[in-house]
This record gives sequence, structure tokens and C-alpha cells, in this order.
Amino acid sequence: MAEVASVKIGLVGLGGVCQGVHYPGFSRIAGVEVAALCEPDEELLLRRREEWGVVDAFTDYDQFLSQSGVNAVVIATPNYLHRDLILKALDSGRHVLSEKPLAMSAAETAEIYQAASASGLCHMTSFTYRFVPAMRYIQHLVASGELGEIRHARFQRLQDWGTSTIPLCDECGMRHLLYMV
Repeated sequence: MAEVASVKIGLVGLGGVCQGVHYPGFSRIAGVEVAALCEPDEELLLRRREEWGVVDAFTDYDQFLSQSGVNAVVIATPNYLHRDLILKALDSGRHVLSEKPLAMSAAETAEIYQAASASGLCHMTSFTYRFVPAMRYIQHLVASGELGEIRHARFQRLQDWGTSTIPLCDECGMRHLLYMV
């Protein structure tokens, strides 16, 4: 099997979504290091730093970008902050995974899209269910016609981190960090 490249992730916004989803998920992926944290609430930042054993911790986003050395940024902050944080991350050469919504308007979202496209970097909105094996299998069943004509569907899913949450790439057999291309 191919060797997994090392990717350094920086987590921005350390509240409930980061604690319950992003940190547990990224900490389970081989070749991924949660290398830096950024949170304006100093008490929360220190608590997460201690809980997760991450040395590099910043209350200032600009310092985080200039000093952390991360390859990619995960943004899980209040919605109104997403646009500016995403644009700064892209401008600094970082790949970006952002929680929903990307921005507060269609115009701001288009601006982010254009900046991400021009940068050549990967940018993804955190629609994580699309990569869950069960969801991919359902997509396969629908696309293949196996289920016939779908007239109505209702699904419920319980979170299960399991031992491997990122699928293998069909082309190279590696587990990609953000599987975004």
C-alpha cells in the first residue's frame, strides 16, 4: 500500500462542532496531525490545548496563519466569520474545510468560490455525509436503478466513527485528508 503523506491541520473555532466532530475525526486519520489551534476565548483554547495535547495555540488568527506551519485549516466558527477567515486562509496558501454556510450571502459565497478557484488550493464545505460508506452505497443503488424509480425517501443516520472514516482513493489507494477534488 502507498505511504500516507503527512498533513498538518489547524483547527479554528474550538466549540462543540470542533470538539464533537472535527478533532475526533481528524485525530483518527493516519498521516494527519492536528498541529495548531486557534480560538479567541483563551480559557477554551487552553482547555482544548491540554485535552488534545496540541502545543501550538493562538488567540489571534493572523498569528495562527503566519506562525503555525499548517497545510490546511478547518473553520468551525460563528457563520458570520467564515468568509473573512476562508479568504485569509486561501491567501496564506492553506487548503480550507469550512463549516456551513460558507458566507452570509450568495455574493460572498461566489467571492469565496472565485478566490478558491484562482488559488489552486482545495476548498470544501463540510458536507461530510457524502463520504460515509452507507451514503455512497445508497447513491450507488439509486444511480444503478437497483431501487427502481424513487418517489419519496426518508433516512435517519446515527454517527459512528468506526476505525476508518476516510475512504480509499480509487486512483492511488491512499486515504486523502479532505478528499476534495
